[in-house]
Amino acid sequence: MIHQSYLAALALFCGLSLSVAAQVAADEATPLAEQDVAAAERRLADFDKQIADYFPTSQKFIDLRKARMDYYHQVEPRLLQLLAIRQSEFQALAREMRPTAAPLQAKQAEVNRLQRLCAPSFVAESVAKLLDTVRANKSKEHASTAMAALDDALRLDPANKDALRLRDSVRFENSIGMKFAYIPAGEFDMGSPASEPGRNLDEALHHVKITKPFMIATTTITQAEWKTVMKNNPSHFLGDNRPVEQISWSDAATFCEKLGATEGKHYRLPTEAEWEYACRGGTQTAFSFGNSSLGDFAWYSANSGKQTHDVGTKKPNLWGLYDMQGNVMQWCSDVYAPYGGDTVDPLGGNDQGNRRPSTRPSDDNFVQSGSKNTSPRVLRGAPWNYDSSDCRAGWRISSSPDARTSNIGLRVCLDF
Repeated sequence: MIHQSYLAALALFCGLSLSVAAQVAADEATPLAEQDVAAAERRLADFDKQIADYFPTSQKFIDLRKARMDYYHQVEPRLLQLLAIRQSEFQALAREMRPTAAPLQAKQAEVNRLQRLCAPSFVAESVAKLLDTVRANKSKEHASTAMAALDDALRLDPANKDALRLRDSVRFENSIGMKFAYIPAGEFDMGSPASEPGRNLDEALHHVKITKPFMIATTTITQAEWKTVMKNNPSHFLGDNRPVEQISWSDAATFCEKLGATEGKHYRLPTEAEWEYACRGGTQTAFSFGNSSLGDFAWYSANSGKQTHDVGTKKPNLWGLYDMQGNVMQWCSDVYAPYGGDTVDPLGGNDQGNRRPSTRPSDDNFVQSGSKNTSPRVLRGAPWNYDSSDCRAGWRISSSPDARTSNIGLRVCLDF
């Protein structure tokens, strides 16, 4: 029987629905003869060689990919039949021979060869090549194309190993050494169910759609990073790799502005919805790590020793983000407000349609410290001196934008 994840990957790369892919795989067929396997191998390799010469955004790439898939579908059922036979033969030999036996190794080589032919991996390789271009900061257009391809793969088959490998490899590093993780577009239930222990009244459960992928720092901003940009260190608990703290919302926004001006890029605070979506990492449990120990993932009142700690010293969540819970609270761009109903790209109390917020001083949602505008802002991620129930993914709190305490820091997003 063909594994469901294979069918999903097949459907993705071949442009077929799952039902069609399943039907193709289920068709009865005569296994390919050895000479036919060799011919198919040469033909597919020739297609791959041609495809490698074109970028995945080009019409030529699309045409060649379709031609390859059309040919592949002609031989696929017979290849799969032959693969099943060779796998069965290998298993029979494995019961009788040592792993180093020449006949067993020869049979393993046959199986590996057929698996390579049956795995439509050329698109994944093309996306990987595209992502290399993105990592070199050569093209924002190509970045968007690559990220969209990755999103499609994971939506169709969340267990697709190629797509997961590519997602995990997407780590951008900026000019001062800050690392960013790619977060795919998607949907989730924001807030918490009424039955969740420790739940607060402002966590009404509602469905949220994030329409665009984004980049978010893998850790909160360290004191070393802050000093490089701001030329000061307001922190109470000193240490270059500890999170910067005692910063207001407008201090955080100014950091984004200055860093962006240095690099010619746009840094900003995450929206509250982006923050919780990234924190959950695809989960819907109270804590993003399921039944594991909170102490493995967070510095909080029970283990912090009443102080902050170096960032990234606890385990990350499923999307490679550290300290989403514990150590310091993190400013979000939103004005604090009660949740509404189901929504798309929400901006909290400062919602202006589906436009993403910016933290540039010229924008309406930028609040200068000490100004008359004292609209409360959102803080997320319980800090070193809060209890375990506050470390839940749905926990939220409001604060004056002028607040500066030893448990408030920041994490930033990078637009691409």
